[in-house]
Amino acid sequence: MSSFKDFVKARKAAAAKGGGAADKTPAPAPRRPPAAAPPQVAPQPPARPPYAGPRVLMVTTANLFVYDNSGRSSDMTKRPTGGLTLTYALTRYAKRALAARVVAVDFVFKHYEREARRWEGLDVDCVRLGCDPQIAAGAYDVVVVSSPELGVARWVSAHCDAPLKIAMCHDYAGAPWGPFTNTDEDQREELYAVLAGWRLLTDSQHVADYHNRFAPEAYAARGLPNPPTARQCYGACYGYYERHRMPHFADAIEREYVTIISPCAPKGLSMIAALSPMMPTTKFLCVATAWTNGVVQHILKRFENVDIQMGTQNVDDFYAQTKVLIVPSIWPEAFGLVTMEASARGIPVVSTDHGGLTEANPVARLKIRTPYFYDHAGFQLLRDTTLDDMMERPRPPPPDDVVAAGGDAEKRQEKVSKHLLRCLLHIAPQDVALPFANLIHALMTDDAFYAAAAADARKSGLAFIEKHEDKMDAIIAEDFANPAVFKF
Repeated sequence: MSSFKDFVKARKAAAAKGGGAADKTPAPAPRRPPAAAPPQVAPQPPARPPYAGPRVLMVTTANLFVYDNSGRSSDMTKRPTGGLTLTYALTRYAKRALAARVVAVDFVFKHYEREARRWEGLDVDCVRLGCDPQIAAGAYDVVVVSSPELGVARWVSAHCDAPLKIAMCHDYAGAPWGPFTNTDEDQREELYAVLAGWRLLTDSQHVADYHNRFAPEAYAARGLPNPPTARQCYGACYGYYERHRMPHFADAIEREYVTIISPCAPKGLSMIAALSPMMPTTKFLCVATAWTNGVVQHILKRFENVDIQMGTQNVDDFYAQTKVLIVPSIWPEAFGLVTMEASARGIPVVSTDHGGLTEANPVARLKIRTPYFYDHAGFQLLRDTTLDDMMERPRPPPPDDVVAAGGDAEKRQEKVSKHLLRCLLHIAPQDVALPFANLIHALMTDDAFYAAAAADARKSGLAFIEKHEDKMDAIIAEDFANPAVFKF
């Protein structure tokens, strides 16, 4: 999993060459999909009343915006993923007047002081790191940032005196505590100090429980007060799914593809490698995203019944071809936005039960307990191990040759690359893949079983979205009104 630091390094390298973004691997030619009926779209909901809560400043990183390298602003043209999803959450509510201002801090480019950029028609105030953001004292009650990453948190602490500070924390790894942290060791102590007393908004209850368990333990071990507290704030809470625009693919039963999005080692590449030969008459569609590098695509091309298609801004380009979506993630999956996204469209989703997937997949009988875990820090796949198991036991050390490389960065990277390639080439054990094969086969061949699963997915998915939709403003207002959250 690439880190924010890796992303910044890549952008700096691209900027030094005179370009705004790294080159992309050419997309493989997709097969022409079968014709699909236009999806049914629900009517528009009534307008929401004006927001009247606390004054909120939202802070993200300018690096997450498209910049066309000509000195002009440009709208984001790609579907939000990863850090962009968090920026989407912030700007989504700024458009509804939740915040009077959105500030994006630029950690890469230094050729300007400040300029306006655009996100889905919204003005965003981009400021260079080190530039005065002109935030008046006492101007805001709450500041919400797109990540607990040190650079952003440090900037907020230096420039904003809002009494309530909130970080969107959409994973297990971005904070310095707990068994799944991937923050740099030399940043962790400062992060503990900067994040003291903050509120974390997570995209599943499982992630909130993780942080509420390990943050207090870590702070107590260091003799530090005021550990951050977490609460769930699902994607539906900030309008990610737009229920009123959620199409219904009632004809999905006629489609031919079993689809996986973002195939890679942590998201179940080894499962596809096992399932494809086990199910030679089943056609798999792999939607390649930033997670799916050239090596992964090369591996997938070995399988005759696997087609590759590049992800697009319009997710229905591939959902319209999908009969069953599989989400065989074998790492700490914080939620799984695509799981709810497909379910609400009436597409059954077969998933593992790792982390937030237990909440994201609304149909219990389509979740499979999977004792198989991708240990990113150890560069290895672990049998008879679940995510919850990893939370209760010491993490296995990295392989001996990686440890032996010591401080030799080049040698260590060479050894790490060897183990990562081994993970990419790994094929899931038959006993792990077989429950997926059986359930997929039932959905692909038994129309009555499929119809019931599709109806349950649609009904439960829409009910979940309706229950949580547009609650982010209420969550922020509730936390601001609760002295126990941030006043000590």
